[in-house]
Amino acid sequence: MALLVITDPQPMPNQLEGFKLADKGAINSRQLLWVMWGASVIGLLIGFVAFLYAGYQHGSLGTWRGQEAFSDLQRWLTLPTDTEFGHLGFFGFGLLLTLGTLLMRLRFIWWQIHPLAYPLAGNWNFGRLWFPVFLAWVIKSILVRHGGIGAYRKTLPLFFGAMLGEFVMGSLWAILGLSLGQRMYSFKHW
Repeated sequence: MALLVITDPQPMPNQLEGFKLADKGAINSRQLLWVMWGASVIGLLIGFVAFLYAGYQHGSLGTWRGQEAFSDLQRWLTLPTDTEFGHLGFFGFGLLLTLGTLLMRLRFIWWQIHPLAYPLAGNWNFGRLWFPVFLAWVIKSILVRHGGIGAYRKTLPLFFGAMLGEFVMGSLWAILGLSLGQRMYSFKHW
């Protein structure tokens, strides 16, 4: 019997959507907060147990997260090196570039580069997402330039619907794959 653990490493967007739905549905936000906290604690406990179980049952299943951190720590402790000022210089450059784009974006409305562009560019997953992000930026620029903010706002439901359709279909394929016991559409890596 295979154990499936589905985790969302970034729960905050889901929580914020829950609070927005609570506002629209006249639900007490304080009670919802307690429910979310309780669900988080229960989910963490179940996740820890399931992760340990899967690791012992199937070997090094998904434990690269721990291996990477502890391998680095072991290397630093057993083979210490001098401070690499070149690396610190590159880190400082990246920090200044990101802060500079943040200040430009806050100060000038015409500034198009988002401060997260530079840190995200070095992310492994962004190698797969750069073209959709670029395409979205081009479409948004064309809409705002030629149709104004009104055209942009009118087309938002279309693009939200496309994203929702992607996630719904990916979820349906995953559920179908689980129910048939076969590998289906891999939604995890787009």
